[in-house]
Amino acid sequence: MSNGSTKPLVVVTGVGPGTGSAVVRRFAAGGYRIAMLARDKTRLDALAAEIPSAAAIGCDVSDSAPLQRLLG
Repeated sequence: MSNGSTKPLVVVTGVGPGTGSAVVRRFAAGGYRIAMLARDKTRLDALAAEIPSAAAIGCDVSDSAPLQRLLG
């Protein structure tokens, strides 16, 4: 896995300051690219600043229409 396009991608929803952030850090340590989804984009942006392979996406996953547009 030499570049970003060959690394596996994981989508982590509901990334909060505890378990969600720990899951993101673990996948990053394993060489994954991470799409982080949560309502609080400010918190996601701070986490993405620590983890270059992570992208912060503000999204309320309890609302299926925006989530489907995002993933579609």
